[in-house]
Amino acid sequence: MTPPRARFGGIDVISKDFMKSVEFYRALGVDIPDDKIWSNDDGPQHLDLKLVDDGKFGVGFDIDSESLTAGYSPNWNANAGCMLSFRVDSSDDVDALHDHMVGLGYESHLAPWDAFWGARFAIVVDPDGNHVSLMGPMKDQT
Repeated sequence: MTPPRARFGGIDVISKDFMKSVEFYRALGVDIPDDKIWSNDDGPQHLDLKLVDDGKFGVGFDIDSESLTAGYSPNWNANAGCMLSFRVDSSDDVDALHDHMVGLGYESHLAPWDAFWGARFAIVVDPDGNHVSLMGPMKDQT
């Protein structure tokens, strides 16, 4: 069986100091509206920007706090700094592609799960130790 195909989804910067990262990318010229920054009681945690919108997934630029990342990925390598994101067409495709990659001998960092933000999500590790996320579409949040 042919494994599902993944499309590049963007870059996710995992930040030691979230607001310093926001300031850096704003200074670089990235338009980051304040209303795109999600915060909780611990402060700013997540930014999700669509840089290119193809009507389905697009290409995004995210910034996540280390504490948010460690919350769903306790073995996160804090020295990694960023994660390449790839999107697939369905939740089942996340599982199938993850299993395909692991079957080829690549390491699974995070097995597929239904993430709290509403998508099926997994992380595999490339040969250089970079984390590569696999994410399905967002489920209806109503």
